[in-house]
Amino acid sequence: MKFEDIEKVLHAKTTDILGLKTVTSLSPLDHFDVYEYKLPLEGNIWVNIKVISSKEGYPNLYFSMTFIDGKYHLWEGQYEKYIKNDTTHSKFDNIDDAFQYIIKELQKHANPNDLHTVLEYEV
Repeated sequence: MKFEDIEKVLHAKTTDILGLKTVTSLSPLDHFDVYEYKLPLEGNIWVNIKVISSKEGYPNLYFSMTFIDGKYHLWEGQYEKYIKNDTTHSKFDNIDDAFQYIIKELQKHANPNDLHTVLEYEV
């Protein structure tokens, strides 16, 4: 890579150079009970991401996102046997903020050796 290209990469917004490998579905991942939130979910398209940890000490990460009433709704789950089984629900005004959040969560919690399964580099 040329030095000029390296400089562009280092100064770029994360979402300008990273993409996420998602699975499109008519439903969220089984990890989530999204129906308890009483949102109009029928007919929605979902994008799902699953990172199963290849090493003890890192949680499995689950993300399901859909668009409802002008907001991006994101469910995030973290599971580590006997240690953690958390689910959060967040709302975002735009897709860029939602994906920035997912990328930060991956950086914080995922095994770095597993990131290649969900990240696409667009340099």
